[in-house]
Amino acid sequence: MGYGSYVAAAAEISVDGDKIKLHRIVAATDPGYAVNPAQIERQVAGSFVYGLSALFHGGITIKDGRVEQHNFDDYPSMLIKDMPKVETIVMPSGGFWAASANRRSASRLPPCSTLFLRRPANASAPCR
Repeated sequence: MGYGSYVAAAAEISVDGDKIKLHRIVAATDPGYAVNPAQIERQVAGSFVYGLSALFHGGITIKDGRVEQHNFDDYPSMLIKDMPKVETIVMPSGGFWAASANRRSASRLPPCSTLFLRRPANASAPCR
């Protein structure tokens, strides 16, 4: 995923008193060109970990004029056992290059066509 990508999502939840249980999230995304769909699915699921962590565990507490949380090691996040199933629908429009391109996926790209893999103007090697 990257700048310019869009995601729409819906969540299946149940409420029991003041407790909310997340059962499933279905998310559809337009990554432009889907260079690596499996990686896109993982990035979408990971974004929900951060968002749900902020929702359920978020907040910064102040004690004696200082923030109590020092780093991510003492900031709670969603655990795997608490995460709902995330189903990602990758719907590439082909309109832009937003998915990350690593060496493995870069070999499948058309030469010199992405924002991430542009050849420097002074390079003499073939573009790929």
